[in-house]
Amino acid sequence: MESTSRESLGGEKMEATFSKKENTRKAKTKKAEKVTPGGILVIILLTLLALITLVPFIWMVSASFKTNNEVFTIPIQWIPKSWHPENYSVIWERIPLLTFFKNTLFLSIVITIIQLFTSSFAAYGFSK
Repeated sequence: MESTSRESLGGEKMEATFSKKENTRKAKTKKAEKVTPGGILVIILLTLLALITLVPFIWMVSASFKTNNEVFTIPIQWIPKSWHPENYSVIWERIPLLTFFKNTLFLSIVITIIQLFTSSFAAYGFSK
């Protein structure tokens, strides 16, 4: 089989030359942003919002080490009077958490594979 060049087929030679002057730009230096009262207020509000969203998680972890009666006391006691780490072994015995984990893992893998497969059709369509 004879190799053919692009020129013999009527195409142009694929060479590009460029001058350094055309494609050079000075790198922009990032200037320090001014601290404004509005910016400080935004940071404070976002920090408060982050702390507020963490409260249920903190309560859940705290409640996991309490007895049932301690969980429902009013006012809320954030630190348990007596720690009960055995609550975790009890919950593993009462509820088939390992089965739930396996089901979740299986579904996650299957759905990811299906999503990758179906997305490839959309990607092919977008590429054309």
